[in-house]
Amino acid sequence: MLIVLLSGLLLIPGVFISPGHAAGNASAQEDKVIKTTTDKRGFERTLTEVDLMFQTAQQFVTAGEYGKAAVEFEKVLARDPSRFDALHELGKCYSKLKQYDKAATAYDTVVKKYPEDVRLLANLGHYQVLSKQYGPAVETYEKVVALEPGNHDAHVRLGVIYKGMKDTDNAKINYEKAVEIDPNDYHSLGSLAKMYMEEGNKEKSLELYERAVAVAPPEESVKIKTQLGRLYIEGKDF
Repeated sequence: MLIVLLSGLLLIPGVFISPGHAAGNASAQEDKVIKTTTDKRGFERTLTEVDLMFQTAQQFVTAGEYGKAAVEFEKVLARDPSRFDALHELGKCYSKLKQYDKAATAYDTVVKKYPEDVRLLANLGHYQVLSKQYGPAVETYEKVVALEPGNHDAHVRLGVIYKGMKDTDNAKINYEKAVEIDPNDYHSLGSLAKMYMEEGNKEKSLELYERAVAVAPPEESVKIKTQLGRLYIEGKDF
């Protein structure tokens, strides 16, 4: 389940980098204009040495050579630390390389600059989970729900993380919030049902399993019914 955090989560969340994020630092040292080109709309555009370095890094990304791309993005940032577009791309490269701790570090740098960008926070939390930084991940997702109380995905992820940390109270709070936001979230309903079953609250567990069966697609409802049947048998409720 935790892996899903991350895939879709367990799709990785898309991040919007505004023009202001990507603009770079006009005062970056020795960032000289070395090329002038024309874009598709016919507008003239000047390219600096750092811009060309960024393009080289992107070419490596296109070729699937993420290690080389990461090296180039690091060079861009060494020259101009304000290039948050490069930090974003660097995070994606480290993710492809499964170096999740480095991906988290890259996004953490961006988040410190834009602390209220929910999509950046979501990506940071995603990579913190993948790199097993569960405490920081909780803090990150709590910031997301503080900014967007109705963020279903963040509540689900918090439920998963808290459950893994054996903090059942906070896990239930977040799963219940997720179900409140999306009543058809049969995964969260099933997770809640299992937690109540483990606590010995069979009545509550049965209720939640029945709700999950009612909203789950046919192939998933079969699995849930198996759990539900066991509870009926254990409770001798025929």
